[in-house]
Amino acid sequence: MKLVFSEYYRQKSTESAVGDTDLEHEPRLDFRVGGFAEFKRRMKSLFTNGVYVFIVLAGVADAIVASGLILFGAKYFEQQFQLTSTSAIIFG
Repeated sequence: MKLVFSEYYRQKSTESAVGDTDLEHEPRLDFRVGGFAEFKRRMKSLFTNGVYVFIVLAGVADAIVASGLILFGAKYFEQQFQLTSTSAIIFG
C-alpha cells in the first residue's frame, strides 16, 4: 500500500539525519492518487469489516434512542406517572 506522503516523509527523515534543514519543499496535496478505484476499494474494505459496521450501527441505534427520548420523553412521563405537563417537562 502506497501512502500519499510516503516519499515526502522518507526524504525529510533522511534530510534531518544529514542535518539539512531546507524547508523549500512542501508536500503537495494530491488526492487523485489512486483515483476513484482506490476510493471504492477502501470503502469496500471498510464496509466488509464487521467490527466497524457493528460499531456504526450501535452509534445509529444510540442516536435514535436519544432523539426519541428527547422528543417524546416529557409526554411519556406525563402519561406514565400522571404528571402535569409542567412537571413532566422538568423531569423529561
